[in-house]
Amino acid sequence: MNWQDQAVLMLLAVESQTAIHYAAPLKVMLYDSMEYAEQVRVKWKERPPRLSSAEFLSRFQKNDKLIPVITLIFYYGTEEWDGPLELHQMFDLGTEKNHAELMKKYLPNYHINLVDVRRLKNLESFQSDLQIIFGMLQCSQDKYALRTYVANHKDYFQKLDLETYHALGAFLNSRQLMEINVEKNEREELDMCKALEDIYNDGVQAGMEVGIEQGRQSGIAEGETALKKDVAFQMQKLGYSLDAIAAVLRESVDGISRILAVVG
Repeated sequence: MNWQDQAVLMLLAVESQTAIHYAAPLKVMLYDSMEYAEQVRVKWKERPPRLSSAEFLSRFQKNDKLIPVITLIFYYGTEEWDGPLELHQMFDLGTEKNHAELMKKYLPNYHINLVDVRRLKNLESFQSDLQIIFGMLQCSQDKYALRTYVANHKDYFQKLDLETYHALGAFLNSRQLMEINVEKNEREELDMCKALEDIYNDGVQAGMEVGIEQGRQSGIAEGETALKKDVAFQMQKLGYSLDAIAAVLRESVDGISRILAVVG
């Protein structure tokens, strides 16, 4: 997208990453360089008939200016970013500090602008939509916490447009959300609260069914205590929090912890 402040024009680009990219500085540098090269090509097509020999050789006039490009890497993976943040970090400059610093003085560098969204601080500094979405991503690894967060912001999540709904499904890496056929939904606003609740309930049911089956296969008695152990164990494997397991099995969190400790 373009950003303009009076006479200043800039190009803003976003590169989304779900996984750490260990050559990110090089990748962004190539993208930005290709954009600058394209600007030079377009300017060359608009050349006046008379150019100096130096201008003709460089295909760039003395007073020509490029439009700056700012590329932002929007990273929403689950692991903390441990890749390089600048081109210098990708070089092998040896172990001698003085030599490395000398080489860095003459080696061009290229920094990347990284937003590690799951670990952002001070979310209140963002505008309302981004603040809510970033907050959702930060608790998305815990299904119970995610349901609670969405419920607490239901006024927003119950009235999503199609584009935002698809974006959130991608951010959550939820194939189930993406497979919901919203294209045929005649309503202009989509309810993610209901979609997440349906997925959650399906997961709970699947966890209980797997637990029962596991209990039968291992020859455990069909008693309530044995069944709860199996269900608790299977739900934990599926990624449910202790609070969520306790709510489904109507046990205290401490009780579920003891059950899982015995199972483990």
